[in-house]
Amino acid sequence: MNIREMQETIYHEFGHVIVYILSNKYQETFLGEIDRILIGYRNLVSPKENLYYYELSSTNNHITENSKNIKRSISWIILQMSGCVFESHYEDKNFDNYFCSHIDCSGRKDFENLYHFKNKSFFKIGDNDIHRIRDNYISFLNKHDVFNKTKIYLERFVDVFNGSTQINLIDQDDLTTLLDEMEIFIINEELVKDYHLLVVEESKKSIHQNK
Repeated sequence: MNIREMQETIYHEFGHVIVYILSNKYQETFLGEIDRILIGYRNLVSPKENLYYYELSSTNNHITENSKNIKRSISWIILQMSGCVFESHYEDKNFDNYFCSHIDCSGRKDFENLYHFKNKSFFKIGDNDIHRIRDNYISFLNKHDVFNKTKIYLERFVDVFNGSTQINLIDQDDLTTLLDEMEIFIINEELVKDYHLLVVEESKKSIHQNK
């Protein structure tokens, strides 16, 4: 299977990358620089520093400590859901078909990441909160026509890598090129401001419910 035949997977990974771009515009929501992007038989968007991800051989105190930054944590929660938000929109299917614990769910790892976060987080966050954040994030994406803009860039991306079976963006120059192009096609100042407002409002709700 080549890249052209797995566009929904690319769209999924783009959903993660967009949240990194938006989050990293503000220091208080900065999720760290992207270390590598893999698309094909292996798919991931990986940061250089682990702020929230569960480690099997660790006490995972880093999750509890880093979750004290609630705005950044809300942005990370959105990051975990964003890939499946994009993929389910692309496939016109239910989000829960992708973001679940079943072995064949494309967002199973993202689902597990959020599960461990909820168990270790400094602040309480439940399924109702997760659903609200997701719904508000989708409304934000629709307001700014982000899905359509991303599809347009997807066509360009697939044309460039047509015939490839695995794309490994691990060189900093390659990563910078992708991020710069996505900014040109998808990101604008109003989008950045509205995303930050979304995160701020959701963080207020999280602070309030933990008092």
